[in-house]
Amino acid sequence: MNRFLLRMRRVRPVVVLSAIAIAGGSGCTSDLGEGTDPTKGAAESTGAPAPDPTTGAATDASATTTSTTSGTPMPDPETTSADSTGNDDDVPPPPIVYDVGGMPEMTGGIDERCTGGDATVLQATLRDFASSHPDFEVFWGNQASTGLVLDLLGADLTPDYNPAAPFPPAGSSPTQITSAASFADWYHDVAGTNVAVAIDIELEEMPPGSGNFVFDDATFFPIDDDGWNAAPGPNNETFPDTLGDQHNFHFTTEIHTSFAYAPGQHFTFIGDDDLWVFIDGILAIDLGGLHGELEGTVDLDTLGLVDGETYAMDIFHAERRHDGSHFRVETSIDCFFPPAK
Repeated sequence: MNRFLLRMRRVRPVVVLSAIAIAGGSGCTSDLGEGTDPTKGAAESTGAPAPDPTTGAATDASATTTSTTSGTPMPDPETTSADSTGNDDDVPPPPIVYDVGGMPEMTGGIDERCTGGDATVLQATLRDFASSHPDFEVFWGNQASTGLVLDLLGADLTPDYNPAAPFPPAGSSPTQITSAASFADWYHDVAGTNVAVAIDIELEEMPPGSGNFVFDDATFFPIDDDGWNAAPGPNNETFPDTLGDQHNFHFTTEIHTSFAYAPGQHFTFIGDDDLWVFIDGILAIDLGGLHGELEGTVDLDTLGLVDGETYAMDIFHAERRHDGSHFRVETSIDCFFPPAK
């Protein structure tokens, strides 16, 4: 799979969702939404005490954590003798065990997972579909159709289709997803149905020093020359955007990441079409269905999370109909890292 960098740069007590239409959205040609009702013309619109490396005796867990996080030097396994006779040839030195009490290792008060250059990078898998897929280029809507997926993330870490979803809001097609079988294609590799492409989505602190991290692309077409469009064939197709420029629409976006919770954090998405955000396996933002540009925000302080603990965040998006594609993430989370396996 190709990889490139875009430089725009469990149950929870409370789940908060905010969804509002954004004026002047680019996800449609009018204020009504995205797509058109062919009959009505409606627009879619993350212990035990550690042994002392020199004596083998158990040490106090909190003391071990303190020495790890405060920068106090730990014994060097290459210079610490394994026994009192100095016979290092017969007995290897014992391993050093660091007990960090289930919390991330810290260096100078900084989470070591956040010291690399990828702290604000979201690793995403996009899947390119043909417009002939039964869930693409056929439905319409002008606001979010909530409840299309279940509130709990599926066992395979993808959303589960809700067979008893509420009826879509007025102005939307009565069907938003054809079936559980068609929806299963969205976030799984299916030969002959989709082509997966890996990308990095890099957030930038905007403005610098603000503690606000943003990725914003009002023309989010990251696979114009990739996916089905990387080679000639019947699924190599483009559609016009609002300006008449041709693009490769009809793709899904899947992101699995994690973060360390700190009070005051928030996460916001603005764009079209479907967008679901799960935090600790619970649906936190629900902007499902065909619609123009909408905003969803979750205040992480309302989710009952524990300060300093690590939680998974799973994001699922779909661009299902031309003629606009906007993808904006805005958050005060300043460090993302791969989820625990």
